[in-house]
Amino acid sequence: MPGKEMRGYGCAAVQFLLVALLVVGGAKADTFSIVDQQNPGPGDGSQGGVVFGQSFTPTLSRIDFFEVEIGDFGAIDQVQILNGVSGFDGLSGAVLGTSDPAATPTNDRQPVRFIFPGGIALIPGDTYVARISSTNGTFAPAIAGISITTDNAYTGGQLLEAGFSDTSPVIANYDAVFQEGTVPEVPTIWLLASGLAIIVGTRSLTTRVFRLLR
Repeated sequence: MPGKEMRGYGCAAVQFLLVALLVVGGAKADTFSIVDQQNPGPGDGSQGGVVFGQSFTPTLSRIDFFEVEIGDFGAIDQVQILNGVSGFDGLSGAVLGTSDPAATPTNDRQPVRFIFPGGIALIPGDTYVARISSTNGTFAPAIAGISITTDNAYTGGQLLEAGFSDTSPVIANYDAVFQEGTVPEVPTIWLLASGLAIIVGTRSLTTRVFRLLR
């Protein structure tokens, strides 16, 4: 019977729509992250007590987040993206954007994700610096601790420390444990869900017209 078939089709379509919308809702909550540059660790140790930076060379043209493994006794920290390695310690480049503030772990070092509202445009292949500082910590603007690797694990940049030359052999092979990337928009799923809704509505209307004409 056409009526039962159409009802079954409609129910299945509605279920699909609900699933699609839930997926999109999850995407809005930062599910679909694309990681570009990273040094996943594990860390070989830590440094602390200064403002830190990590230079990196992106392959993407936009950054939406910078995540770094730090500990700062629950302080509120932030990340600024600088245009290139500049100055004695590499931390004097022009500021391209500043992240939203984020709370840090209280007792140990953990990954903290810093979000850049609206994203920051980058030129793939150029070098940038993520400068990490505290707004209200015990050592502000310095941070208490950052996890590092010591074997030049990330070749697209290096750890930077305020007051220390970026060419210093002490930190030349150090890198923060970090990742950076983007959170793409997900209009495709919305379009798919909307298109399916239109199909369901059209099929339902066609069935009612067909019944009237019989």
